[in-house]
Amino acid sequence: MCSANQNPLEPINDVILDLSKLEENLLSNSETYRKASPYPHIYIDNFLEEWAAEKALAQFPPIIDQGWIHYVHVNEKKHGLNKMELLPPFIQEVIRELNSDGFVKYLSELT
Repeated sequence: MCSANQNPLEPINDVILDLSKLEENLLSNSETYRKASPYPHIYIDNFLEEWAAEKALAQFPPIIDQGWIHYVHVNEKKHGLNKMELLPPFIQEVIRELNSDGFVKYLSELT
């Protein structure tokens, strides 16, 4: 949690995703994932550092036609942006972190 004088969008450190914190619970989370019903799944609170999640939310771009793909069908309505260069730099950084070798390895071991 941030102090009263600290901007919640400013990091206490540079860590967007603390792998060491996630790995502390890897075995129990892996068991939770495997035993979940009706199919294997898991919900991990605060897997992004709070400041990073708040900053990503604040910088998330509005849905506009330029670059966005719109999926509208009888059973879906979603929007996608697959052009990295159209995303704000911090969102790009979060995406790179989520695709990093360390996080992908963690997910592989978790699942």
